[in-house]
Amino acid sequence: MIAALALVLCTAAAPQTDAGQPGAASLEALGRHFAAMPHVRSRFVQKRRWAALKDVLESEGTVEFDRQGTLVWHTEKPSETELVLEGSTAVMKVPRLKTSQTLDLKAEPGLAAVFDSLRAVVRADFAALRKDFELQVSSTQPLAVRLSPKAEALRQVISAITLTFDARLDLTAVALEEAGGDRTDLTFSGHLAVDAGGQ
Repeated sequence: MIAALALVLCTAAAPQTDAGQPGAASLEALGRHFAAMPHVRSRFVQKRRWAALKDVLESEGTVEFDRQGTLVWHTEKPSETELVLEGSTAVMKVPRLKTSQTLDLKAEPGLAAVFDSLRAVVRADFAALRKDFELQVSSTQPLAVRLSPKAEALRQVISAITLTFDARLDLTAVALEEAGGDRTDLTFSGHLAVDAGGQ
């Protein structure tokens, strides 16, 4: 579930940055870019690698995110599922089985902390992210931002997250390194800013 939530498309107010920090101007430009897109849709390809296995699980589908914080992650292949994160609730649906599982994040403080951090990531809310992550602009062409968790609770789940953006500042790739050595790589394409009604 964490891999599915990991870092999709960003819609946020311009981040508060230290002008003296390397890459601060890039982060400010990134925040302005996503602030202009209140509702974003994209296609994704996800490759999941386990440290103990040689196999790679590949999936693909679409993802939507709006400024209110609702995230809809729809996997089409290899099987159809839909994950909806809204407020303090996560809902996983499996249409083929006609099942739906709801998780109240308030009852899972550790998991809620992870989801809150990921929500800040997909909003490009760098002011909020700095509470939980060390941010480093590792490249400016293309722009790449590496996030290293500060809190022990997060470090037990995530080792590092790297986000890569194209020349238009659209998110094109995410690498999620987990504490146990597992890794998820996401690529995004066909970014589309739509209105609040989804048109």
